[in-house]
Amino acid sequence: MRVVPPRQHILCLAIVCLTSATGCAIDLNGWNSLLLWPFPPPEETPADIGLDYEDLRIATADGKNLAAWFVPAQGDIAPRATFVVHPGMAGNIGLYYTSLIPWAAESEFNLLIYDYQGFGASEGEPDYRNFEADAHAVVDYLLSRPEPSARVLIHLGGSLGSVVALPTAAHYPDSTIGLVVYGGFFPEQLIGFWLKSFVSPLLTPIGDLASLSWARSVPDFMNPHLAIPHIEAPILVVVPENDTFVDPQAQMNLFDALPESKELYLSSAPHSPWAIEEDPDMGRAILQWARQLEGLLPTEP
Repeated sequence: MRVVPPRQHILCLAIVCLTSATGCAIDLNGWNSLLLWPFPPPEETPADIGLDYEDLRIATADGKNLAAWFVPAQGDIAPRATFVVHPGMAGNIGLYYTSLIPWAAESEFNLLIYDYQGFGASEGEPDYRNFEADAHAVVDYLLSRPEPSARVLIHLGGSLGSVVALPTAAHYPDSTIGLVVYGGFFPEQLIGFWLKSFVSPLLTPIGDLASLSWARSVPDFMNPHLAIPHIEAPILVVVPENDTFVDPQAQMNLFDALPESKELYLSSAPHSPWAIEEDPDMGRAILQWARQLEGLLPTEP
């Protein structure tokens, strides 16, 4: 069953924006409660769709265990690299990503997807302050694996995950050969667009003020402006043209700010974790782009 965050979250967010506009401060703990929507551990696994996988627990620097799945390229395919999936702000690794996992594993790529602290079966609490440690723990784990393909990385960030993927790619230039940004945005633009889409365009200016409050509250790691100058890998930006969750213009603003080399793909799918299923051409375009990246391992073992 496909679940989306309930509408009352958006309405509650509108109330907070109104409160923020009247001068009441909102600290990061408040933003954590309003903008992170974790779900319980997934009921299904890649095995339920016929894929081999490893059910991992990856320790962070502060001693929390992150739930993750490592899905190797299936069959006799020689893996050429590993997609590292940085999820969005809601759900868990099983709920939203069942179409993404076979898309990579049935090609020549491994895939690792993980839950942030407090999401799914991961220990800890949902908190923007943990995202840096979570992403670094996952990459460090992959770099410690014996397979060469686990140390050649393509970061894929979806929605909020794009805000995590950008600095992670910048931090690991030697192992990162590519970066895919889907539904990405600058935090200081997001809430205004949400209110415009889900509540009323009249609240957009108030949402812009709340966005600035949020952007100033999150750690520097969650500020794409700081990471962008340090990204060295090629970038593919996927923009859902009919996105009602993150305004396509906000996504284009991010694309314009990114360094070369970069490419743009306009998708017919809505802002959705099932976008590859809903727009198969997008999945093929990402694979075509990935297959021409420098640093891929040979097609033969």
